[in-house]
Amino acid sequence: MGNCGATGDISEVSPTTPLPLVNAKERLREGLAIAKMVTFASTAESAINLSIDDDTSTFVDCLEALETLESYGFEAEALKCRLNKIVRLNEIQRKVDEEKNEQKGKVSELKHEIVEVKEEIHKSDE
Repeated sequence: MGNCGATGDISEVSPTTPLPLVNAKERLREGLAIAKMVTFASTAESAINLSIDDDTSTFVDCLEALETLESYGFEAEALKCRLNKIVRLNEIQRKVDEEKNEQKGKVSELKHEIVEVKEEIHKSDE
């Protein structure tokens, strides 16, 4: 995951100097550079606006895009740290929800058993 720094805070996103697109034809470089900058800005905005309730695949998509953009010189470590933290929290929440549902099922079974025992007691009292 890399080094998330002291806090992994989004405010730590520093200005970026994208690497020159040396492999691109001169006529295409400016357009490609602008497209990558727009993509970075859009991805960063999406990452900042994601919440723990969003689908994990959305986080993965953002993380993959940020990895690619980093290879072009964009600084995305703080954003990636935030996304990875939310993904971990999302996984924990999912596990807790599964456990909660399992416990609800057990409670329901026990309530059913209590009803059956009460009915047996009631029948034996008659």
